[in-house]
Amino acid sequence: MRKRYVLLLGFLLAAGAPLEAQEGGALRLFVSGGMQTSPDSYDSFRPVEYDSGLQFGGGIALVLSETFAVRGEMAKGSNSGFEAGVLNEDVEMDRSYYGVSAELTLPVAMAVSPYALIGAGMVHIDRDGPSYTFAVTEVTGQVGAGLRVPVGLAATSAFVQGTTWVYANSSTDEWQVDPVLSLGLAYTVPF
Repeated sequence: MRKRYVLLLGFLLAAGAPLEAQEGGALRLFVSGGMQTSPDSYDSFRPVEYDSGLQFGGGIALVLSETFAVRGEMAKGSNSGFEAGVLNEDVEMDRSYYGVSAELTLPVAMAVSPYALIGAGMVHIDRDGPSYTFAVTEVTGQVGAGLRVPVGLAATSAFVQGTTWVYANSSTDEWQVDPVLSLGLAYTVPF
């Protein structure tokens, strides 16, 4: 049993080596959770008041240099609402995002690493109500920015990130803008 703990500790210490000392790139695994804004303008013909919802996500980034990474990610958010029109019923709206983005880390001489990202993917909207239900998938763009700071071992970092999904709203024929503010943890493994 002790051998397992010693091997695990050795792995964590080796993975915690600074990236600057590595010749190759790295993989960064990340998870996040946060708040997604209310999609009040989504339903054009029905007056639905949604609450802000929770969103959880994660992904993997291929870190190609100290300033550039390509990341694949997924996120799922859910909002509860109430249709205050003729029907007076509870409504649930789930939004799931799957996409790829480019991340540019700004070179600063501080422990905090600011970054910006831009990407594209698909958002799946699933609206569920007793008398009106639909599901649609839209092509979406994603823009965002964040701050990453190392915590504990050098391979572990915490981040705060703001992103926005922009996609066509098939209900209103206008653009839908869904901002998200999230906190997360990342673990980087050099290779």
